Amino acid sequence: MNTLRGTGTINLGGAVRPFHVGTNQTRIYCELHDLSLEQYNEQMGVDALQKGLKLGAAIDFLYSALASGAQNNGLPIDFDPTTVGQWMDEAEESPEQLQEIGKPVAMYIELIKERANRYLAQRGNAPAPMRVSKPAPAPKPKKAKK
Repeated sequence: MNTLRGTGTINLGGAVRPFHVGTNQTRIYCELHDLSLEQYNEQMGVDALQKGLKLGAAIDFLYSALASGAQNNGLPIDFDPTTVGQWMDEAEESPEQLQEIGKPVAMYIELIKERANRYLAQRGNAPAPMRVSKPAPAPKPKKAKK
């Protein structure tokens, strides 16, 4: 079972829309791509996220999170992946909209980190630092001594 779950809302497509990251979202994504759960975990795992999502995967992840949120709240799914892609295009004009679109993926990344840390704690290991964002800038070189 998928233990990565979270909910929130996004102001997108002219409406405040609920999103859900979890089992139902994973099911919707897997059905879109005809993936097994194991294949989904490979495609959406830490290593894959560090390399960056392909555009189609990013659109479908956002679609699956929004569709799951709508279903969980008894709302109609009045959009499809193409519509979500159009909303993403429109959001590029606004930093606030771009931040809204990133909410489900940011939540998913945090949930992956939490799961990894819980797993390591259960094994008695210290949590490993996980970098999913840009690496820190290189240190400035030291000045040579005179």
